[in-house]
Amino acid sequence: MKISFISKMAWQNIKSNRKLYIPYMMAASTTVAMFIMMSALLTNKFVQERSAELTSLFGMGTIVIGIFSLIFIFYTNSFLMKRRKKELGLYSILGLEKKHVNTILVCVKLL
Repeated sequence: MKISFISKMAWQNIKSNRKLYIPYMMAASTTVAMFIMMSALLTNKFVQERSAELTSLFGMGTIVIGIFSLIFIFYTNSFLMKRRKKELGLYSILGLEKKHVNTILVCVKLL
């Protein structure tokens, strides 16, 4: 299966399911941005020089936000996959193998 065909199918899926994907992309990017901000504050030289308590506080905050982000992204991804169950079943009826469907889903996540 050619990569151009897979990317066309992935792009078509995003366009047809944009009401689902826009909130998912916004939520995922917001949680990742919060994690990156906390990590940047943890490694900031000014914060490290101020006090050790502040550094440990930002370290715990980074861990908590990282765990929350991981759980939240997996939850929203499972919700999105449940909503697309009929579409994935249609792909198998049309003759696509599991590896092709997985390739399309990975391509959708990367776009």
